[in-house]
Amino acid sequence: KGTNVMTAFGGLARVVPLFSIMLTLAMLSTIGLPGTNGFIGEFLVLIGSYSTWPVLTTIATGAVVLAAIYGLRALQQVLFGPLDLASNGNMRDLSGRELSVMIVFAAAIIGLGVSPAGVLQRIESGVLRLQRALPVGAIPAPPTMRFAILTSVSESTAVVAAVPTVSSATH
Repeated sequence: KGTNVMTAFGGLARVVPLFSIMLTLAMLSTIGLPGTNGFIGEFLVLIGSYSTWPVLTTIATGAVVLAAIYGLRALQQVLFGPLDLASNGNMRDLSGRELSVMIVFAAAIIGLGVSPAGVLQRIESGVLRLQRALPVGAIPAPPTMRFAILTSVSESTAVVAAVPTVSSATH
């Protein structure tokens, strides 16, 4: 179509149903829906970082929720709204070759989401070797968050803001 403006699309699910199914699956994986590879990745990162950085992990979890809201709203606008432009009705759906590639991606998204153990077991030994090879100081200490008070005064306004600052503690 030649644009990245979401409002130029709408109602594409009726015009390109196979593409819509694949885009929906990819978006559900992106937002971390359980049963998809995205959930496994997000879950492992958040669980693994919580013990070291609980505050930042909680903030990151909130960001994941906001990203999910944005992604689902974008999907709704592009695929399930009214068919806004007549030119969108002329779009062609996935060809056989494109669909075959997308089916492989879909199988990986769902397969890794339902049963990630095989991949995790294959990478475990390498991750453990890397972890042992790193010097103790190579992994940074958890950051401490403090707030700096910034003030700005001009002729017409006075601004006071609390801005988070992050500094790493050393071992």
